[in-house]
Formats: sequence, C-alpha cells, structure tokens
Amino acid sequence: MMKRVFSLLALLFGFGAQAQINSLPIRDFAADPPKKMILLDVRTAQEYSEGHLPKSMNIDWLQSSFATKAAKLPKNQPVYVYCRSGKRSASAAKWLMDQGFEVINLSGGVMDLSADQLVK
Repeated sequence: MMKRVFSLLALLFGFGAQAQINSLPIRDFAADPPKKMILLDVRTAQEYSEGHLPKSMNIDWLQSSFATKAAKLPKNQPVYVYCRSGKRSASAAKWLMDQGFEVINLSGGVMDLSADQLVK
C-alpha cells in the first residue's frame, strides 16, 4: 500500500515539475544591461517602431514566422525577451526555453520604462 502511495506521489510531482523561466524587472535591466546577450523585442513591428530598447531586435511573437526566425538565434548567449507589458514575452520566453535557449523574461515590459529609455 505504501509503495502505491509513493508511486502515485512521484507520478504526480513528476508531471507537475517544469523549469522556471528566469525573470528580471525591465527597469533593472535598462539600468545595467549585460554586455553579451541577445535582446529580443517580441511586439509587433508597429509597436517596435514607436520605441524600443537600444540594441534590440524585433521578432513578432504573434506572427507565424516567429518560430522559424527565433530558431536562427545563436544559443551561446542568453536571450533577454520583452514586450509591452510582459505577457507576450513570458509566452515567447517559455517557447525559447523549450527550444534550449537560456532565457530571461524582462517583466513589466516597456510600459515600466520612461520614453527617454527607448529609441525609435
């Protein structure tokens, strides 16, 4: 009986275990960005053109081409991902992590930044 209980618990916890996505407030990132990294903005091209973080690249999470384009990113550097509020970037970060990338989601998104921290 005890074996059965332990087996059931192991099964339940095994299926529930998954890797956590690392998160960093976007304000902290903007104050001291790392030297070596990939900075990925997953908003639409229109949103990106209205203002984005310096040195970022844009791959729209909502486009069907996201997976193809993102798969071409090098895996030897961490990928910092952001969007407007943090929702799309969290989804994109999960997908990237599942593909084997080292990912940090920049929580809060550009809504947490001032206009002078963005470039057009």
